[in-house]
Amino acid sequence: MDWGLERPANCTFCNRHLETNVHLFADCSYTNIFWAAIGRITGWVIQEHEILQLEFRDVGSEKEAKIILVSLANHTLWKQRNEIKHNPGTRLPNQFTLIRKIWSKVKGRLTFERRRPTANLTTELGLLQDKFNYFFSNAWRELPP
Repeated sequence: MDWGLERPANCTFCNRHLETNVHLFADCSYTNIFWAAIGRITGWVIQEHEILQLEFRDVGSEKEAKIILVSLANHTLWKQRNEIKHNPGTRLPNQFTLIRKIWSKVKGRLTFERRRPTANLTTELGLLQDKFNYFFSNAWRELPP
């Protein structure tokens, strides 16, 4: 269906490859740096199939926390992509800026979860929040530009 919009075929982030879901979320050089930073913060190795299909081998509350984190990260990437694509002149932020947005969303989700009686997930999200807090107070200085 054509809505009359001009759609460049190249990736909104790197502008070098065809923009597909696989490229945008998992293969793009911009998102690779982003996912590597998320992995450093959390200590998790996040695989392509986990990013694209939310299929994790983990069990229990860690699996739920990973699903929440990857979902929030994908949503943040998609919103940023749309912001750039639909608002000419919008600049691509560094990955650190997007990680800050995810951190804020994790804190919001933790607040929501604390109101529910799922203590295991609250604990796991609390640990995730601690990792982000540590990152933003110390480790972010080590990220590549």
